[in-house]
Amino acid sequence: MKDNPKLEQRPLKDGRISLYLEYYIGRTETPIVDEDGNPVLYTSGAMAGKPKVKITHNRKKETLPYYLIASPKTPAERQQNKEILELAKRVRYEREEELKENKHGYRLKKEEVEINYLDWMAEYHANYTKSDGNQIRHARTVFIDFLIDQKMKLLPEKVKGDMTKEEKEAIQKNNAKKAAEREKKAAGLKVKPEQLTKDLMRSFTEYLIKRFTGEGAHTLYARFKKNDISRRRKGYH
Repeated sequence: MKDNPKLEQRPLKDGRISLYLEYYIGRTETPIVDEDGNPVLYTSGAMAGKPKVKITHNRKKETLPYYLIASPKTPAERQQNKEILELAKRVRYEREEELKENKHGYRLKKEEVEINYLDWMAEYHANYTKSDGNQIRHARTVFIDFLIDQKMKLLPEKVKGDMTKEEKEAIQKNNAKKAAEREKKAAGLKVKPEQLTKDLMRSFTEYLIKRFTGEGAHTLYARFKKNDISRRRKGYH
């Protein structure tokens, strides 16, 4: 069965790709008439003697507030595209369920839909409008780092100003390999809300303290909890 609505893309002049949904509403048939207003009939074939009609397929579009980077150049940009696309697919699924509800009088219950907490975090960030939005996004990225690389072996090494050109190039090359490995491990990663146990949160807190200095760990954990509080208020336990 084809998706309805379909998730479509439209390139923009500023280097972004706009995402939108295209709904198929149905079709209408308009009789074709001659100059005197009489129906025009088929004169041959299986339809001979039957009136000709003009078929119009009715569609409508819904522009989503999400954009992809047309030519991502860094691992961060590719990851951002992946997160936005996952979110758009989730919205498309929700719209399809709404159509089914209107047509058939039913809708899947929340408990029947498997929730990926990482998708929820991406959706929360996409709809977040306060000034700490970048920290909300970063909290999700760091949580994924924690899940796939608790020993922090895949974190990028910093390039320092006093390094030689060869040293900088070697670090950049190694960082690219690490980024590719991180993306590979993060692909298809799923976390159910019930997996967010006290032990997991304790381990995540310890990871933040080891990785960040000063208020960084506290700030990121506070933003992570914002995601979780919102999720609980929505009823996804």
